[in-house]
Amino acid sequence: MSGPPPISAPPQDLEAEQATLGACLMEADAIHRARVLLEDNGEDFYSLQHQILWRTLCRMSEAGTPADPVTVQNALQNAGELDAVGGRSYLTALQDSGPTAAMVEHYAEIVRRKATLRALMQAGDKVKRLAQEATAESMPAILAAASEAVERAAGRGTYRRPAQSARALLENDRHVEWLVKDAIPRGRLVILAGESGDGKSMAAMALCDATAREGGLWLGMSVDGPAPSLYVDIEQGEDLLSERVKLLAYSEVALDHVHFVCDPEWRLGPAFALAMRPLVQQYRPALVVLDCLAELLPDDCDENSNSDMRPIMRALALFAREHDCTVLVVHHYRKTQAFGSNQPAARLRGASAIRDVADAVLTVNHTRNENERLIVHTKARCGRLLPSFLVRFDETPEGTLALTHIGTPNASAVGKAAACDALMLEALSPGRRSRSQLVAIAAEHKIGEKSCDVSLKRLAGEQKIAPEKVAKEVFYESL
Repeated sequence: MSGPPPISAPPQDLEAEQATLGACLMEADAIHRARVLLEDNGEDFYSLQHQILWRTLCRMSEAGTPADPVTVQNALQNAGELDAVGGRSYLTALQDSGPTAAMVEHYAEIVRRKATLRALMQAGDKVKRLAQEATAESMPAILAAASEAVERAAGRGTYRRPAQSARALLENDRHVEWLVKDAIPRGRLVILAGESGDGKSMAAMALCDATAREGGLWLGMSVDGPAPSLYVDIEQGEDLLSERVKLLAYSEVALDHVHFVCDPEWRLGPAFALAMRPLVQQYRPALVVLDCLAELLPDDCDENSNSDMRPIMRALALFAREHDCTVLVVHHYRKTQAFGSNQPAARLRGASAIRDVADAVLTVNHTRNENERLIVHTKARCGRLLPSFLVRFDETPEGTLALTHIGTPNASAVGKAAACDALMLEALSPGRRSRSQLVAIAAEHKIGEKSCDVSLKRLAGEQKIAPEKVAKEVFYESL
């Protein structure tokens, strides 16, 4: 593979270029998807050998010729360009480097972005040269030429994805499949969040047990099993995980079909999908649990930065779709704000991209009953939001732990208040909202207008939110 670029080199990402080409050698459709983002002339690639290889792939695609290391080698040999791209060994190395065809658009987008930056630098050099040569008479022509150069460079950053008709969208529509009926979609990115000590990890481990069973139940909801699971954890350690497996009384089938990864060196990032790939191919899991997000982030990643977190969350979403397995990310609340003694604010910690990219979000919340947890379904991209419900963490006579669904909080005034408080704080986490908007959100969760107003008044009194009256409408903002 190519070595790292010199420090003075213009913007580039040789690994993304290699991943794009390697993915195209694995699957013919990957070439079509990458060509939507990249120019056929190869100029989006920084490496000359990659430019030659990309042009060859595009010609073969245009001619309807399947592209694999053998056919591409023949095409390059016939054109006298095989040695220029590094020979047969380089083609094989590209394919064996671990790219995934499903992520080719992600790789190609990085290549295109770097090409756009290089083009802007070149445009800047041209504008500088024109400015140095400018005279009073040539100013209009120079301004026009400078504007054209910058616009042409910026135009490289635009997408060229073709439009689809409504009929084509309907014909390509895929029916949603559920891992957990109406709550957790299969092959999607899901977040399970709560405050420290709320039982998030226990709930996630219980889901792995339920997934391994035939006709399993999780928090009272049916699970589409039996299927294996992978649980990636670098926080609890093998000893604590072992104790929790005993505490949850894993079924015999779960003991053989739930697999744990406890390597403290594992981190999310470009190498994560490559590291996970052999495990996914070996076990074929329906569920991958990542516990927890903060511990799995690279040291140089800022959890509060959208520019850092969005690529990581998008990569996880792509990974879930590629392998048709649900990726469940265990995550924390941003901070604890007491309601009474222990009611957490329903706000995810970190950048908004964490929630934005996820397909579903469920939160685990304390109630005034020490053994009860309120489960709030706060985001459902693939279906409708479920009503909030209560779960009890019960110790059985055998000394194990059972997570028991005990119904909706409507049966409990405390539970209902907690549900409404959590929902209002979650709704306000992105920013300011009007009372009418909050009432509409509460109605979607089958919470009445009066209960919503009582919750807003209570939260304002506890200085968790701030009301502001504008004309005839009241707006609320979280503090």
